[in-house]
Amino acid sequence: MDEFSDPSWKIALLLRLPPGARIALHGELAVSWEQSLASRGYRPVISPNGHAADCDAVLHFPGRTDTQPPPLRPLFASLGERGQFFGLFRRRLSLFRGIRGALGNLVASDAVLQYICERELRALSLDYSLWVPLPSLHGLEELAYAQNTAEVGASLGRGAGKSRLFRYFSDGFGVHASRKAGNGLAALLDVLQEKLRREGSTPGNLHVARFDLRARGALVLILGAGALEYDLVCRFGYAGATRQQLQRHWDLQSALRADLLRDPAIARYIPRGIAQFDLDEYRGWIEERVVGTVSWRLPGKFRRHVEQQLLHFLAGVGRLAAAPRQASAEDLEAQLNLWAEQDSWESASLQEPLAAMRELLSRALRTEPFHYGWAHGDFGFGNAIVAAETGDLRGIIDWETAGRAAPIGIDLFNLLLQRRLTSHRGNLAAVVAQLLDLIQAGSLGTEIAGLGDFLARFLPSGRQQYVCFGLALYRWVRRELRYAVAAGWSADDLAGALRAFLGSGHAGARHQASLQP
Repeated sequence: MDEFSDPSWKIALLLRLPPGARIALHGELAVSWEQSLASRGYRPVISPNGHAADCDAVLHFPGRTDTQPPPLRPLFASLGERGQFFGLFRRRLSLFRGIRGALGNLVASDAVLQYICERELRALSLDYSLWVPLPSLHGLEELAYAQNTAEVGASLGRGAGKSRLFRYFSDGFGVHASRKAGNGLAALLDVLQEKLRREGSTPGNLHVARFDLRARGALVLILGAGALEYDLVCRFGYAGATRQQLQRHWDLQSALRADLLRDPAIARYIPRGIAQFDLDEYRGWIEERVVGTVSWRLPGKFRRHVEQQLLHFLAGVGRLAAAPRQASAEDLEAQLNLWAEQDSWESASLQEPLAAMRELLSRALRTEPFHYGWAHGDFGFGNAIVAAETGDLRGIIDWETAGRAAPIGIDLFNLLLQRRLTSHRGNLAAVVAQLLDLIQAGSLGTEIAGLGDFLARFLPSGRQQYVCFGLALYRWVRRELRYAVAAGWSADDLAGALRAFLGSGHAGARHQASLQP
């Protein structure tokens, strides 16, 4: 398990666990972290019945197949003098799984699990807080402070009323508890407050509104700051790959914001960096938060409005690019060998189509002129933050995959791929074939209102569109290879998409004949 997909170091940092801490593990997920915790100098103990004496921390994380009621009293009683509990509790039935599920939940034992849990915490005089998993407990991802209904609503892209319902009838809840006030999350906040002061910022009281433990990145904290007019985002990286990726994000985002100040109307969508610092073996970065929700969580009625704003942003970035030119050797190296040092998994089925794509793109980029400028590298609905009530664009986040000398248009095709995938149930190869057909027919400009003007300025020929699409797809696959935990794509899925482009499918064959040199 690599540091991207391993949440154990994120939990250890979140709780500020000291080296050598004794950690009891309960639940299918928690037990899987035993080896990684031990390798980092902690003393993990698997606790099948929930009881382990005098622990610095108890982690309870059930897997999807865990069906037994959690042993609450033994779990909480295992804490030592300064011990902390951190875990998730699953509700097998929830309001958000349909009407039958809601009615069942009202009469099931799960309906009172949270009440029983809080009663036990109070009986043991534990200081505790409750957290809402977002958007669900299918994976270990975001947890929002349960009392902050505005944060829950923003995360879900829903109103306050539905957020309150979600809090009580979601498919689970999280708990952080401590024997002694002031350690764990509170201790981490004290450290962050001091780091900000050293950078000349006076944040006032800090509190955690939400944190993110997902298996494809860093530990991310969303922080409220009492004395500031804006909230903060703090990211932590550990070891080589995560630190390298997050440092790249910080450096590129800072450079991009400075460059785009030539057009303040576009630069305002780029978050402002505030502080970077080291904390033990971790590195942290704090920036101004973009308030809103990830755009893919909004109802479909906002989709067209969001798409047009994203296209407007891309056109604004493109206007700052250089005049069209052919790729240099340095450009080819940057585009075709990107992220190679971060590959986390390999597949024999991908080697041949990746090599064929490199050869085709290398030849085409040497002969075809493009506008070269800034590219996000993973542009789309997942990195666009919008207002939950209106869909108005608030900012573009996560710039670690960016490049400052990429063909203008690769971000567009990344967006078009995402757009089509939402309506075709994730069939990547089929979506590739459909976009190839649109390019072949000269009708790609009909996909989004205003796209025709973008293409006329930056990608006027079908061949340019074809090459730029190929590069965007190649980067998509290379981006996925960075993670041991892929976002739902198998090696066969990715290879199938590359082959569809290269001509194995019926659409790809026509393009190879008409567009290849």
